Amino acid sequence: MNAKNGSICSLEDWSVVVERYTPYMAPESIVNVVRGKVFGHPEVKDGSYVITSKIKEAQGRRIVTENNEYILGSVSLGYEEWCQENNIVLDYKNPIKIRK
Repeated sequence: MNAKNGSICSLEDWSVVVERYTPYMAPESIVNVVRGKVFGHPEVKDGSYVITSKIKEAQGRRIVTENNEYILGSVSLGYEEWCQENNIVLDYKNPIKIRK
């Protein structure tokens, strides 16, 4: 698992979100990304909220996107609540699942 630029960042207060969704998109073209506070990014100030590019790989709490590699820290309280309300079990050891 390696990102393009070789940097490893951390994301805190993160949640999984849908990138650029419209009702006319085919389900297979919908892309999940992660939003959170980034730390250790070479181009973004620590603590700034970012939305990652498409997730290419996920292993445990480490994800690789098209541009960076991230370690997932604390999950967003709002995202945890949303998962509970929607009967989604959040696997804290392997929180990101990739559809192939």
